[in-house]
Amino acid sequence: MQFWMLFRKEVEQNYQWVIGAAAIVLLVSLVLQFQIKDSEARIALSAVLLSLPFLDGLMKGFYQIRNEYARNTHYFLRSLPTSGLHILASKYLWLAIEVTILTLMVMVPIAFFILNSHTGAFQQLVQAIQDILRQNHLFDLLKFVFAIVLAVLPLPVLAYVSQLVGQRVGKVEWLVSGITYLGILWLQGTIYNALGLFDRSTDIGMFGMGINASNDIVTLDPQFVIFQLTLSALLLLVSGWLFDQQDL
Repeated sequence: MQFWMLFRKEVEQNYQWVIGAAAIVLLVSLVLQFQIKDSEARIALSAVLLSLPFLDGLMKGFYQIRNEYARNTHYFLRSLPTSGLHILASKYLWLAIEVTILTLMVMVPIAFFILNSHTGAFQQLVQAIQDILRQNHLFDLLKFVFAIVLAVLPLPVLAYVSQLVGQRVGKVEWLVSGITYLGILWLQGTIYNALGLFDRSTDIGMFGMGINASNDIVTLDPQFVIFQLTLSALLLLVSGWLFDQQDL
């Protein structure tokens, strides 16, 4: 019960940002549609739209924690009969939903621009979808999406850990948070390298994903899947523990 009360708090605190982001997407979309005719400029603005969900997932984790401390509401949260893990898990769930909503919002106008980019674009898109379904590549497409999701999955909780470490040192919190964030990223990359996820001599490429050139089959490295899920879970546990430490 406490978890869903905390989640509702996140919705109430953040829905205005989603509405504002929707207004930004609409404004940029209108500029693209009626003011920008140059194809390169359209591509650049479309890239800005596409970066919005990624940047939100990358940076919002810092804001979520910093906001609680800036308003001193972290004292109220810790007075509740629940753990730091539940508190941060509720934030994590909302952030996942928020990024999904933003992704859908930016994909709609971008799909519209693609469909109207030249004559026959819509028919080509339909044909491409039919080819995917006919060749049983739908599962491969889902694996590709899953690989991207796995790549982003640890970033918010990595930000939680980094910001909470920074909060414990006071005035130079942003410096400590940044160093912690980069340090964990470096450690993550080192483990990737040890697992061979950066080895270009194999079929597995970035995000633990590879495409067999002979039959276009998408493969996911089980090591990558297990590592990303384990890393995200461990970071969430550590961030919950750090949040609980303010009581000591």
